[in-house]
Amino acid sequence: MSGLYIHIPYCRKACHYCNFHFSTILSSKDEMITCLAKEIDMRSDYLTKNKLETIYLGGGTPSILSESDLHRLLKEIKKHFDLSALQEFTIEANPDDISKEILESWTSLGIDRVSLGVQSFDEGDLKYMNRNHTAKQSEESIELIQSSQIESFSIDLIFGGHSTSDEIWENNLQKAIDFDIDHISAYGLTVEKNTALESFITKKKLSPLDDKKSSEQFQHTIKKLEAAGYEHYEISNYSKKNKRAIHNTNYWEGKKYLGIGPGAHSYDGNTRAWNISHNPQYIAAINNEQLILEKEALTREDKINEWIMISLRTSRGIHIPSIPQILETEKNYIYNIATKKVKLGQLLVEEETYHLSRAGKLLADQIISDFFIV
Repeated sequence: MSGLYIHIPYCRKACHYCNFHFSTILSSKDEMITCLAKEIDMRSDYLTKNKLETIYLGGGTPSILSESDLHRLLKEIKKHFDLSALQEFTIEANPDDISKEILESWTSLGIDRVSLGVQSFDEGDLKYMNRNHTAKQSEESIELIQSSQIESFSIDLIFGGHSTSDEIWENNLQKAIDFDIDHISAYGLTVEKNTALESFITKKKLSPLDDKKSSEQFQHTIKKLEAAGYEHYEISNYSKKNKRAIHNTNYWEGKKYLGIGPGAHSYDGNTRAWNISHNPQYIAAINNEQLILEKEALTREDKINEWIMISLRTSRGIHIPSIPQILETEKNYIYNIATKKVKLGQLLVEEETYHLSRAGKLLADQIISDFFIV
């Protein structure tokens, strides 16, 4: 089974740290919905089997869509895909969009999971990030979701920013624990290209991010959330028992998915493809029944490297004999690297499976790249 991702490329406000594809000009939203539905029709044969396991509405801010917008998309999805085995239907949302009526409309459409962009429960943090909601709205939206028919629920939090002191970060984590959130995604702030944050640092309006503080807050996150009963199942993701994000887990397990909308990525097992990240050009192309796609055919080495990356980032770890398509010489190379990493305390080994240690998780990207087959 496969997943369907639909990118909703609109936000009411531009966050200072975000480089995802979006626009704050909503005048083309109705035409965009029409084009998203049309692309679903145009690409419905991308997946060899049309039985979906997950649907994920991401962005941008999908929660700005009206019930009629969502109904139009769902109608097109049902026309082309078998939803009889659907396990998860997620919508990303901002706290200022949540209401009792909105939640009722979502559940009536079959949406059963909400990923809420809280980012912080601190007003200073929210202003620093240029978020559109308040801390009070975050808390109120959580209470509304938990009293609704939504079955599963996740929040995003961000650490490592200039305004996020250790005390504020501790408070953010404790609030999430006290609210008994099913799933927490905790991301270290990074400076992305073409963002306001990059501009502020380049122009010396802000100092560079403090890597030491970010590392310490990451370590504290792992320790505190694991002590509270959360499983650290991916570098940035923590869940209660049986509450892992199915759609994202399927990405990490290399399952196939179709991405709809400007900037959306797709994967069919052998090739990755991605749409143009430009709303007017996307709309013009779809209206002309054309697709502006870039494609990349994955080599055997690419697939091995992706398998290594995904395995080390998740709690699955690397079981070297199970790496698909790998040659014996490559296995020996990886064993040698793994042995060195164990001695350095960066990896733990149990029954031939290697996992990042807590110290190794701080250096995950570097450690993973050291394993790559060239």
